[in-house]
Amino acid sequence: MKLEKGNRNLQQNSRLKLKDTENKVFTAAETTISGDGREAGDLSAGIPVYRELIDGMNDTVWVIDLNGDLIDVNKTAEETLGYTKEEFLKMGLFGLDSSLTREDICSLVKNMPHDKIQCFETSHKAKNGDIIPVEISSSLINYFGQKAILSIARDISERKHAEDALKASEERYRLFINATKDMAFLKDEKFQYLFVNDALSTSIGMPINQIIGKQDADLMPEKAAERCRETDLQALSSDTLVVSEEVIGDIIYETNKFRVPFGTGNYGIGGYIRNVTEKRLSEIQIKKQSDELKELNATKDKFFSIIAHDLKGPFNSILGFSDLLLENYRDLDGATLEKSLQAIHMASNQAYALLENLLLWSQAQIGRVDYFPEAFYLNELMLDNIRLLKIQANKKNIFISSHIPGNLKVLADRNMVGTILRNLMTNAIKFTPRNGKIEVSALVNNQQVEISVADNGIGIPRENIGKVFRIDSKISTPGTEKERGSGLGLLICKEFVEKNGGRIWVERNREKGSTFRFTVPV
Repeated sequence: MKLEKGNRNLQQNSRLKLKDTENKVFTAAETTISGDGREAGDLSAGIPVYRELIDGMNDTVWVIDLNGDLIDVNKTAEETLGYTKEEFLKMGLFGLDSSLTREDICSLVKNMPHDKIQCFETSHKAKNGDIIPVEISSSLINYFGQKAILSIARDISERKHAEDALKASEERYRLFINATKDMAFLKDEKFQYLFVNDALSTSIGMPINQIIGKQDADLMPEKAAERCRETDLQALSSDTLVVSEEVIGDIIYETNKFRVPFGTGNYGIGGYIRNVTEKRLSEIQIKKQSDELKELNATKDKFFSIIAHDLKGPFNSILGFSDLLLENYRDLDGATLEKSLQAIHMASNQAYALLENLLLWSQAQIGRVDYFPEAFYLNELMLDNIRLLKIQANKKNIFISSHIPGNLKVLADRNMVGTILRNLMTNAIKFTPRNGKIEVSALVNNQQVEISVADNGIGIPRENIGKVFRIDSKISTPGTEKERGSGLGLLICKEFVEKNGGRIWVERNREKGSTFRFTVPV
């Protein structure tokens, strides 16, 4: 577009200059002829002035009669093309421009308007074989009493070289910009497209020439066009790169826009659109792998922590009290002996429960926990677990009540749900003071059974609510009677709930205590 506009401007300027030159030549000649009273056909006074003027011109001058024959040339023609005047007159224009025929010359002469200049571009062949591009400006004149065609040929080699270089540069740019998979564009200050590459044309599904001059509102849905206009305004009003993302279907596009100076005091918007779906998916995958690695490290740290501390503690008690009994059992009274045996029993139970949880948890980590869903009555399983925990609850005089309908069936792995319930109730007993209460209930909600284990114990600090099911967050709070735990119970609950297609969460009760909730399919 710039090239065509430049050509038109150059041609217009050339025509104005050539017309001015023509007027000066023939006005001066005719004035000289008529100035001393001679007839127009008498050239004795006018010829010297005319000759001097045309020979002094830097452009080539041809004079052609109405039959298409060459009747005069200037010195510049001889110097530029290497022929003598006699050679020019003998061979005519046809020897200089193979594209012109006598019919062309005659047609040009016949159709030449009286008051206008005709301009066109052609080339002349010099005597040495050089091809010289020229711009011809022709007009009908009164050549010393006869009608003739004056043609002034200007050498446009430099301009042609510049145009060819510009075309080559633009072609290289277009080849380069079309070689990329990115969609590139240039808009004016009214957000109309000045340029788009093949990739953008293909994406829009419209030929390039139909996109040029249009705005986004003409090419895409209204909301998408509004978002594009917002980023256009941001780019036009700042010197910074404006980056945005748009999800269309399954593809994520990243658009980069920047302000482009046009050299006239105005600005446009340049930009490119890139498909970043693979990049974003890779980033998500890398983050996922990073999180998994972080969790694996936390799992490893947790495992060693349990072995080094939590598992060691109960055995210290067992070994200590058993050593005491072995060394002093003959001297111990009944009360002391009973107290030592109770301590050994409690530590043994604690170690066994810890080992059981550790085994379940490690099996879950390596995917060796088998999942066997079956339909069973939830209340029956709940009552079985209450009986198992009755002694532990009675020691603190804690009352456990179940409000689960007798006819409520669930579809899940019975052993896993039993482990979940035992862990949640054991946790509730641990953090509920003496004479407290624990309530277990269930309700059906959207084909899911929501089971709740609520206590009126010491509750969970607000800042720890989001950490209780995470292995990388070490939360170790002693129970109301200094009971210790490994923190594995809730992790096992989360593993088993998710394996049964449910979810688990915890809530702080309004008054005191906590409520753990989890779901399993009806």
